[in-house]
Amino acid sequence: MQPLATLFILIIFYSAAMGQQGDETPMPAEQQVGFIHHLMRQNNHHQVSMEIDRLDLQKLDDKWQDSLIFLKGWSAYWQKDLDTAIVYLLKSRPEHHFYSRSRFYASICATSLSDYQRSDSILLTSHIEGPVYQHLRDFQLAGNALLRHDLGTYDSLRERLSASTHYALEEPGKNLDMLAEELHNYKPGNRFVAAGLSAVIPGLGKVYAGKHGEGVSTLLVTGMLGAMAYENYSKAGPANWKTLAAGSIFATYYIGNIWGSYFSVQMQNQQFYDRLHNQIQIHMHVPLRTIF
Repeated sequence: MQPLATLFILIIFYSAAMGQQGDETPMPAEQQVGFIHHLMRQNNHHQVSMEIDRLDLQKLDDKWQDSLIFLKGWSAYWQKDLDTAIVYLLKSRPEHHFYSRSRFYASICATSLSDYQRSDSILLTSHIEGPVYQHLRDFQLAGNALLRHDLGTYDSLRERLSASTHYALEEPGKNLDMLAEELHNYKPGNRFVAAGLSAVIPGLGKVYAGKHGEGVSTLLVTGMLGAMAYENYSKAGPANWKTLAAGSIFATYYIGNIWGSYFSVQMQNQQFYDRLHNQIQIHMHVPLRTIF
């Protein structure tokens, strides 16, 4: 009897478990969206993406689809997954509450990817209404022009923005103007000039690149190695191993001095533009964070 009693108890527990599982109902769409909004407020962007991916958006009402599609793009933006962010943010429809924010942030994502043409296209093809958003669009277009080093277009757009009195654009606009002036005044070094100068006088190309200490040290070391090579040549002749070794070391250091000067100027120019571009993008983000 005991085995039968045990089997009977297991059947009862199994039936109860199956009944409980069958009574479970999916969370209503409103609660699901509310939970995802809660995760977003907690800055749990990775979990937001995972929860949205679990849902079948096609089975939801349009209002929930729009919200979740925006949140998918918004969470991707905060996770620095900019390509994904652009795809989802651009799906927002003009009648949706987050449409303007979606378009501006899709544009800044393209800017961050250095795709300035795409960023401009997003802004110019968006249904932007109201003076604040229109001025913000011109501001972002001006920033993209500055990133392309197109100072003519930048000046034209900044002139159009002179009528704007919105506080969110005032300080960032001044900062962009200072960066535009810095770009206008910057004279990039010529790599070939630097290499030529170091070929004539070792280290002079480094001085040309603004690295005076390195230039002086290069001159001293190269001069010392050259003197050693010449001394061995004078005393032991050109075929002596000491002359060959000293000459090889001198030649290697001399050629390295030329290449070093070439790349020093290239690096100097790149560092300037990287710093400039980084500051421009920071100031382009400021009004977006303020207005939205």
